[in-house]
Amino acid sequence: MYKEGILLLLLVLLESSFHAHGECRLNVNYIQNSLGTLTYYDGHGKMQIQRFASFDEGHKLELHCLHQRVISVKNLGCHRGIVNPKDPEKCDAPIHANVEVTDADKTCPATMYRIGIVIRNQFFELYRACYDKVKVQSHFSDAVIYWKPIHPKSPRPFFDADNLITQRQVASFTAQNMYGAFKTIYGNTQTYIKADRSGRAESVIDRGHLTAAGDMTFYDQMYSTFKYLNVVPQFKSINNGNWLQIEHWVGNHIPHKNVLHVRTGALGILSLPDFKPRRTLQPAFLIPDKRQNPVPEWMYKIVRSMNNQLLHVFLTYNNIFNPTKPTAHKCCKVVSCPLRLEDSATLGFTYCCNPDAFVKCLASH
Repeated sequence: MYKEGILLLLLVLLESSFHAHGECRLNVNYIQNSLGTLTYYDGHGKMQIQRFASFDEGHKLELHCLHQRVISVKNLGCHRGIVNPKDPEKCDAPIHANVEVTDADKTCPATMYRIGIVIRNQFFELYRACYDKVKVQSHFSDAVIYWKPIHPKSPRPFFDADNLITQRQVASFTAQNMYGAFKTIYGNTQTYIKADRSGRAESVIDRGHLTAAGDMTFYDQMYSTFKYLNVVPQFKSINNGNWLQIEHWVGNHIPHKNVLHVRTGALGILSLPDFKPRRTLQPAFLIPDKRQNPVPEWMYKIVRSMNNQLLHVFLTYNNIFNPTKPTAHKCCKVVSCPLRLEDSATLGFTYCCNPDAFVKCLASH
């Protein structure tokens, strides 16, 4: 008992020493409930957006908080492991993330955009997206995701159109319009998307994030991912199944106080047999008359280290209607996966691919 008491005292002293000379960890109120944007000044006196959930002893942060369309600023300090003030004020809403056209990327077949938050006329980039507004098609997004000690719940705000798509194009993501689109393409007797006796369609396809909300640390940054240029039509059970497991696995394997570079994208257009006598394969578009908003056949995620070393490639089949696992995409040289996933059409058949071969193949196509 005496030894246990001594051990406990030593642990307390070590913890106190850590707090005195270490860092302050932001609690869930700062991360999830404040809705404000945190910034700091680096060693060169330049303002930066806070991405980690802690900051060093003796350093200061600024909390930019939106109240009645006016941004106020409050200072945060770190002393002996304690954040001052302990809890933040609650902002009315997050500062809206802007979308801007950015430098061309030779791997992007459409327009490259950057998404970020503007503070004092300075643009803080959170992620990038390759998006074709004519075809209403997201090709991929690029994000740097940061290590975090806690994983707050994702918010559920409205999705932003950012003047890139029309209201009709936005409406194509609703269950009722998807049901109508599938009847147009596959025939009135199609059973891919069903409706109840009152004609209300079941929800089968999600607005599947490319850069996930969970890839961000703070709620204001999570909100920035709810944009139509950052989503593709992804089957709900896959989005909530193996794809979610992959997102969580990647987020949980960021080295301590480190980052990963992640590209998440979509490949091909899903084709399904129509319900006419010949059962001809037809491509799936959520706006069939204009061949816009295609349902992708594959989803992929490329993971790189902080030093840009290729680590992993995950490839998931976006089709819940084929019970047989398909051959992997031609760019995928199959390797063993670092996590165990259920082989299931409902959850999303998944391959892991040789990263170098996959990236080289994509670049050549």
